[in-house]
Amino acid sequence: MGRRILIAGCGYVGGALAARLLEQGDEVFGLKRSPEGLDARIHPIAADVTDPATLGALPRVDALVYAVSAGGRHEGAYRGAYLDGVRNVLSALERGPGLPSRTVFVSSTAVYAQDDDSWVDESSEVSGARPTSRLLLEAEDEARQAKGAVVLRLSGLYGPGRHHLIRTVDEGQIATSDPYTNRIHRDDAAQAIALLLDQGRAGPLFIGTDDTPARLSEVRAYIAELLVRERGAPLEAKAAEPLSAAGRSGSKRLSNARLRALGFRPAYPSYREGYPEIVRGYVSRGPST
Repeated sequence: MGRRILIAGCGYVGGALAARLLEQGDEVFGLKRSPEGLDARIHPIAADVTDPATLGALPRVDALVYAVSAGGRHEGAYRGAYLDGVRNVLSALERGPGLPSRTVFVSSTAVYAQDDDSWVDESSEVSGARPTSRLLLEAEDEARQAKGAVVLRLSGLYGPGRHHLIRTVDEGQIATSDPYTNRIHRDDAAQAIALLLDQGRAGPLFIGTDDTPARLSEVRAYIAELLVRERGAPLEAKAAEPLSAAGRSGSKRLSNARLRALGFRPAYPSYREGYPEIVRGYVSRGPST
């Protein structure tokens, strides 16, 4: 008999996770503000993690995955989605059906501020200098109060329908720096979460990233190559604009060794495996998507 699993934030990654869990026989409850469009096999829960009044009817579950995303990059959005949100969900479960035996809190590697191309793992120093990073760290601490808690820090998320970087290449925007970048495909992020749900004594913290940190220039050059290949024509010459540095989080190389030791094997070990399908989707739908 499968487990009962609540996914708070059943969106881009949560939806992919739900599909994986359903395939292995688990019962999935998907919580989001507007659950319309979820897989019909998911039990929908229309609720807002920032509003405790909407969380009064949560089900009894064996595990909780907290995988929300902030509605913006500002401090208020992060406080609501991460810190207040996880507090509200855990409090609602504790007051109601009881806390589950396993909680996976999905965080971000943005808490690592290293800018010297160094290798970073779970033991590396974190920084709360930026308000958003500080709030992520506070939310992680809050989540660790739950039973069987584990924190998964995901690197840059990409996958089907995520076209921002492709669009900047297509528009001829110029990167003003060339940091090491780290990423994980949506489906591999779902694999990592599922793996941590399966581990009885997995440990408190993991980095979720692919096998291959890469310079931004390498990734952009490969995307340009894919665009040319898909269209059968060179990129159109356009007035070049510099890329904004907003949201950049240093230059570092993230290690997934601890997660791989549990059995994590990314289907997309580098950007080279992941981007062809995404670029095809971008070209087929047109550059406005």
